[in-house]
Amino acid sequence: EVEETVGDAANARKFLDAPSDMLKESPLLVQLNGKLGLKDLVCMGGFRNRRQEYAWEGFTLELDETYFEHGTLYEIEVETDRPEE
Repeated sequence: EVEETVGDAANARKFLDAPSDMLKESPLLVQLNGKLGLKDLVCMGGFRNRRQEYAWEGFTLELDETYFEHGTLYEIEVETDRPEE
């Protein structure tokens, strides 16, 4: 198992122009590439996300609106510090 660290956005943007570089620089993809023998990666598109949080009856609701080239996806998550209830 490999724990992937989150890098800064400016550094990550370089992978949009050269996605195959992730096969050498990302520990997770280096490990995966060792098993699959990938030659290169291709960027197939992107998305933009907007998240809004709302307090509701002791819960936190997270509403995501994700924009893709083919349409918009909506997702709602309920966050709680009491998952057993």
